[in-house]
Amino acid sequence: LLLFFQFLFFVVSTMSNELLVPRLRPAKKKQPVERRLKFCLVEWNGKGADAIEGAKGSKFCGSICIDGHEIGRTEALETTDLYWNRWVSVKIPDDFLSVTAYLHQLNRGMVKHIGKAVLTKDEMVETPNFSGRCPLQFMDSHIDISGKVNVDIELAKREDNGLWELTLTLLGGAGFNETNLFAAVSCEQNAISGESRHTPEVFKAKDHKENHLVKTSKVYHESQDPVWCERFPMPLPSQPKAVSGEEIVWEKGIAPVVRLSVWNEVTDETFRYCGTAVVPVRSQHLKSQRDKRVAAMEKASEEGTLAEDTDHILPLSEWFALCDRQATGKIIELGNIQVKYEYTELKLLPEEQYKPLESMLLSCLDAEDLMETPIGVLSHTVRSKDDLARHLLHFYFKNNKGFTYMKKLIDAEVSFSKSAPTLFRGNSLMTKSVDHFMRLVGPKFLSECLSPVVISQVIRGQIECEINPAIINNEAKRQENLKIMHGLVEAIIGNLHTKLSAIPPVLQHVLHYIVATSCEKYKDLDSVRFTSVSGFIFLRFFAPAILHPHLYGLSHLQTPPGVNRTLVLLSKTIQTLGNLGGERGVKEDYMNELLEMLEESQYTNGIQNFLSMVSSKPTTSPAESLEHLTLTHCNSKDDIIKQGYLTKRGQGRKRAVMGMSLSGLKNMKRRFVILTNSILSYHKAEDTPELGHVCNEDILGVEKVNGDALGTPHAFQIIHSETILYLIAETQYEQHEWMEAIRGVCKNNKNLKLWYHPGVLLNKGIWSCCDQRELDKTKGCRPCAMMDRSPYPAVEEEVWENYVTNIERIFQLFSAATEAEKRMEGSEEEYVLIEKVVAEIKFLHSKSRIRKGRPGSKYNPLPGLKLV
Repeated sequence: LLLFFQFLFFVVSTMSNELLVPRLRPAKKKQPVERRLKFCLVEWNGKGADAIEGAKGSKFCGSICIDGHEIGRTEALETTDLYWNRWVSVKIPDDFLSVTAYLHQLNRGMVKHIGKAVLTKDEMVETPNFSGRCPLQFMDSHIDISGKVNVDIELAKREDNGLWELTLTLLGGAGFNETNLFAAVSCEQNAISGESRHTPEVFKAKDHKENHLVKTSKVYHESQDPVWCERFPMPLPSQPKAVSGEEIVWEKGIAPVVRLSVWNEVTDETFRYCGTAVVPVRSQHLKSQRDKRVAAMEKASEEGTLAEDTDHILPLSEWFALCDRQATGKIIELGNIQVKYEYTELKLLPEEQYKPLESMLLSCLDAEDLMETPIGVLSHTVRSKDDLARHLLHFYFKNNKGFTYMKKLIDAEVSFSKSAPTLFRGNSLMTKSVDHFMRLVGPKFLSECLSPVVISQVIRGQIECEINPAIINNEAKRQENLKIMHGLVEAIIGNLHTKLSAIPPVLQHVLHYIVATSCEKYKDLDSVRFTSVSGFIFLRFFAPAILHPHLYGLSHLQTPPGVNRTLVLLSKTIQTLGNLGGERGVKEDYMNELLEMLEESQYTNGIQNFLSMVSSKPTTSPAESLEHLTLTHCNSKDDIIKQGYLTKRGQGRKRAVMGMSLSGLKNMKRRFVILTNSILSYHKAEDTPELGHVCNEDILGVEKVNGDALGTPHAFQIIHSETILYLIAETQYEQHEWMEAIRGVCKNNKNLKLWYHPGVLLNKGIWSCCDQRELDKTKGCRPCAMMDRSPYPAVEEEVWENYVTNIERIFQLFSAATEAEKRMEGSEEEYVLIEKVVAEIKFLHSKSRIRKGRPGSKYNPLPGLKLV
């Protein structure tokens, strides 16, 4: 009988809920909008560093955050004159509020926020491309205001006593920098009267839960975007005198306000302030007005226009941006931080609606001269030939016309050239296309040719070779550096001939066609078969990769200044040798001294043979090469990301002996470690069976180990679900490289640790870094590094773009060219065709424009009251 009544109660309650909750039809599918942000932290000039406590001996780094979520971080450098040039590309939603560049101070393992520069969404939409300096403001590390809250306010008259009562529903928040968040709410007579009630002392009181003036929510631990979903009925400090229609007349002549503050619970007795929103009680909060909005939304749902025609309907719940009501710290300028960014909003049409543009681009390949088509017209007008080259290259290869397009570009460039020495020397659409194509298909070839010297010897060996007598006074040391540079150059040139098998056949096809077309025009010059491709291989591929190995995928980290100087000299030398006896292009006497020592002529034959091999016609056809090209970009679980020898501490002992003791040293074994997309395994030697492995998905953190814990400053730990794996690298650079590589494969793992121990567990069951015992190891004593917990997906560079996104970007380039004040160069017929295609797609865009969020929505939160 009891079960029967329970079932009957369930049926009745379900039916009543169905009757009370309005049935809304699903909204029409919105047109996809892709928003991308490409942001770069360039440098901090270091001014104002004297105002920072403990600046001497500290390291400084920068980070980039979108609404409190970190999307990128630079290296930590010791100097106060910092140069990072750290680029990050991400896709972002429409509801972001701001992008913040932070400056951090690292001292004895602790990270402190010392300055920030904020760029709001409105500023970025108004100036989508920016390069300049932003003033950096000193900030209190305990007060960093960011985030927004979603609340629903209802004002209704009670039937029992006839008094008006306010009910606040606290739904959630977004964009905070912290977890463990709770909110405090109160209803006050004005915006200032209740500020003293929202203080840590109120929350520390044992009876604060019974406080009728200030009510607190539960603490949300899971993420930085809290979900509270709590309802708070609150008495009004003054009653409405009269309510007529959409107007409220209050007894005291002024409307009450709702004060909402958000706090981070650090410990049971420590609370960190995160911001405040003050919301005046308005007529739109009346229950009668809310009922009208619900009815309007139901009607729009029945008509199927809920997603389009409800801009005039105010939302039931509203988002409010938090501001600082308690900032008392003095603002001190810390100089400027240089930033660059590109913000783009792309409204993507269905693929079939781009047919007019697609047909126009494909018909360009039927012309005799590609430069007399709309592509040529656009190439003479657009400023950024890099973007145009990349997008067109992706378009034609996606349509299986890539090799035909490359041949047309090469034919046009060769026919336009005036002399052999200037052939392919300018920054044209063709040269930029070949540059991008080499970076797209040749990373493995580049790594095979340069990594044995640039990475293994120069960067890992931290070789600093200054040969300028104006900088280095010791002549004996300078001569020694010249010999070292001589050996490095010989090693690179000698290594090229052993790596010819790594060149992609599709790149050989393009280089072979360049040579064949150039030799056909300049038949009398035998050297053109080498000079036509040497500029692409040495000047545009090898030299920049040596100079910036982190931009070409050769290294995960930027190089220190001394090593970077070695790479500059090495890059200049390789570039000059690849010029094959032409103009050296170097004016420095010390560079000419190095080149004379090398005796350029002895390398000429070797470089010519190398160029002949890389530009020879492969046995495969272009179609087969393109199929192979597509397969090379499919990441396999067995793809090796990094491998090499590391010293591993045995995992058999739960409790470590100090690394310097004899028994502890016996526990250290040299192992060959292999990191793939799925596991990290270790072996006795390179070609021996696996001794053990850690699955990448089980990794919870990758952090450094204190130098005194294992007797070396180059140790790091991999924290996984079972235990901790301790590894030791030979150099600091190798340690950073391994840590970055492992963090890269596990950055999207669940349950990443927030705290860790930088020490090891001693025999007494106590950690060497603190007084915590083994039972407390889940907590840790230091915060973990941010391992890209950002909800914004990264935009991977140098991979095939989404087809619709790519063709929309091509349309944007054509559209911008037609709107330019300067008319595009080209025939009237081509100009009319471009305008016609652009007008057709613009019309399709205009039918569903990008709508700005309504005030109070998540995409456009209200600022609340401002205190003057």
